This record gives sequence, structure tokens and C-alpha cells, in this order.
Amino acid sequence: ERENERVLDPSNLEEERHTLMLRFEELLAEDEDEAVRELALELSPGDLSEILRPLSVDDTTRILRQLPPDPLAEVLAAAGQKAAAAQVLQEALDLEGAAQDPARERLQLALAGLRLEAGQIEEAAQQIEEILVRHPQNVDAQLLWGRICLLQGESEEAVGALRR
Repeated sequence: ERENERVLDPSNLEEERHTLMLRFEELLAEDEDEAVRELALELSPGDLSEILRPLSVDDTTRILRQLPPDPLAEVLAAAGQKAAAAQVLQEALDLEGAAQDPARERLQLALAGLRLEAGQIEEAAQQIEEILVRHPQNVDAQLLWGRICLLQGESEEAVGALRR
């Protein structure tokens, strides 16, 4: 969903962010939820989190509610809210019905990465193991598995995972 991500001009960053913040306020006032969603998805998680800072809690909540779980988690993580990002991903996984759904796999990878960053190695390993059972050649899962193995002192298993 982030294929057409808007790149903000670094030399004019504050002005562009301010203009976008005003655009969000305008769209919210007009109840243009779909336009809010589209604009939010155009921005990088870091830019969106910066644009949301000066907005009211209500406006920020309305914007974030327009996002699917994985971009929402990215924005929260970029804003330093990693626990909230992990919670969003876990709640989305709990709602997901189909175990074979590719969206579920994306959510699991993102959650495993956040868990790993938080030092929750066992929880991250559980997410990755579930993916590897279904898709043993998933490169992203293999890379995370290699990191997990290294952290657990299993260097031979880590090398094997990185070679697959």
C-alpha cells in the first residue's frame, strides 16, 4: 500500500509538513475519510507521525483509524510507540481468520520484528516459526530467524538460516 509514497523536500520540510497538517484538518472538517486515508497512506510513517504531533488527540485518532493495521503499526513505531504498534498488530492477527492469508504473514513479520527489538525473543521466535512452517523459504522470516538464533547463542543454526 506504500508503493506511491510521497517524498517530502528536505530543504522545505517544515513548510510541507505544515501544509499537509492543514490539509488533514480540512479533510477531517469535511468528513472526507477516504481522502484522509489516501493522504495518510501516501506519507512515510516518520513524516506522518511528525505531521500528527500538533493535531488534537481526536483528529489524530480519526486519521489513525483510517489506516490498515500494518501501516498503522509503522506510524506508531516511527513515533516511538512500539508497544502500541505491537498491540495493533497482535489485535489484527487475533481478528484474522485465514491462516494462509498473505496479509497475516506480513503482520506476523512486523510483529516479530517489534518483539525482537523489545527483547522478547521467545515471542518473536513463535511468530517466525509459524511462518516458516507454512513457507520455509520465506526470506524475511529466514533473516529474522537467523537473528533470533544468534541472540540465543545458536550460531550454527543462524548460519544455516541465513544460507537458506
